[in-house]
Amino acid sequence: MVVAELLEGEGGDEFFERLQQSSMIEIKCPLDDCKPRLGFRIVRVPAALACAVSTRFRELCKQSYGGMRFDASDVFNYPHEEFEICSRGNYIDFLLVFVKWLYTSKIYHDNKVSPFEIWKFAEVIGAPKFQNAALRLLSQPDPFSPEDGLLIGDFEAEFIKDSCDAVWRNQDIADEKEDIGLLDTDQIQELVDEVDKKSKRLLFAFDCAAYIGVKDAEVSYQLSKGGLFAVCLARRLVRMTKRKYRKHPPWHLTNIKKYLVDENLPDDDGGDDEDDDESIVSGIIKAVIKAEEDEAMHEDQFLPEVLFEKSEEGEEDQLMDEDSQSETMGEESD
Repeated sequence: MVVAELLEGEGGDEFFERLQQSSMIEIKCPLDDCKPRLGFRIVRVPAALACAVSTRFRELCKQSYGGMRFDASDVFNYPHEEFEICSRGNYIDFLLVFVKWLYTSKIYHDNKVSPFEIWKFAEVIGAPKFQNAALRLLSQPDPFSPEDGLLIGDFEAEFIKDSCDAVWRNQDIADEKEDIGLLDTDQIQELVDEVDKKSKRLLFAFDCAAYIGVKDAEVSYQLSKGGLFAVCLARRLVRMTKRKYRKHPPWHLTNIKKYLVDENLPDDDGGDDEDDDESIVSGIIKAVIKAEEDEAMHEDQFLPEVLFEKSEEGEEDQLMDEDSQSETMGEESD
């Protein structure tokens, strides 16, 4: 489990002390994102644990002065151009998957959200270890399929294919469609390299589209649009023609290494204060404890399980407050 990994890793004793003193983050989640009047649930997670694996939770805790209570939209940083809640999943579905993973190191998604969506969510909350866990789940073969290396059901393959356009559209890189024809080969290569480094998930989407091939209408459509992304896709298509890349799909266990990210969180900018990661998190915990001194603590808040509260319509709102490129674990070689 993730907790055990943190306790057994470097700085495990310090993490254990923070965990013992940690307040609980409380996240109010609507039962249905489109129908908030149906009520909500409260998802709880120790602040020390969430901050140990997620830069987004670190940001929230550092910015919080009135307690550790947030809306789900705060966690998702909604509206967020790089995350669009899919109709198949709600805020609560993603958060439950995340919290359960923290305690078990396993992703229980119950088919409400796909591994690819979970990967996207992990990027949004800045949880690299969670990103890699989602990718490994994505690479697992379907136990009911006779073929090795298939995605989890045919629907998953279709979902990835259909998601390629959304992945590219939401990247913070301008598509030089009008000017790309004026660039020389070296300039185009620089742009392609920038796109490849922007997101492991983006690179994965390119490779999935290239593996599916131009016989697919969506892939052909992407090529026909022209511009930078079309150039990137065309190059991945050429690369995919080499036999060694066609042997297994991008999501196969033998190929996922190049999409894994560095699981260490970046150090916070300390400036002249020279705060290191440990002092920052310790400061968060101290601030939380001070802010909640007068609040009754739940007797079971430190138990390793997900805790919920449900509010029916009409109840008073309880929560008014609140790559650098990874060192690639498997170098791509053309």
